[in-house]
Amino acid sequence: MVDNSSMQDTTSLLTLPLTGLILAGGAGQRMGGLDKGWVPYRGRPLVSYAMACLGPHVRELLISANRSQQQYRTLGCKVIGDLETGFQGPLRGMEAGWQACSDDWMAFAAVDCPHLPANLVPRLWALRQEYPLVLAADSHGMIPVVGLMHRQILPALRKYLAEGGLRAGTFLGSHPHTLLQLGDGESSNLNRLSDMA
Repeated sequence: MVDNSSMQDTTSLLTLPLTGLILAGGAGQRMGGLDKGWVPYRGRPLVSYAMACLGPHVRELLISANRSQQQYRTLGCKVIGDLETGFQGPLRGMEAGWQACSDDWMAFAAVDCPHLPANLVPRLWALRQEYPLVLAADSHGMIPVVGLMHRQILPALRKYLAEGGLRAGTFLGSHPHTLLQLGDGESSNLNRLSDMA
């Protein structure tokens, strides 16, 4: 199931019974090793865009970060690191997020997607219905680092990680889910310094 509708602007005012997680724990290899969250884009650090997208809609906002943790704490959010070392990818950030999360639902977004719509979280929430997982998608397919997940997926996530699996798309795509269709401009992520222009 794919939703192509856009909700009313009033959804930008909703606070929902869930936790938000910003995935900022990567190594930034394609940015020369820089911490992506603090790379400036149009006069603001990338992390500020993720905060503006998730923050108004959640009861608590977490930041998954494996460096610059004290700097992230100055933003007023709870900062968590992966349970395993080595920059192993977004699933490790989700695992750590669930350990710190007190809600049954968690919305998550990668730190390098500054154009996500302001009503992203309410639109994800509206689609959940019987699904334990709602993922963003665009014309290129599913986006495994932007979505909404129910706690019931956590045991399977832990098992997958314990068996050495790290691919977010493979793991999340194997579970029942529905998709929230975004425009390619909304979903664009900034992987390289050349993308920051």
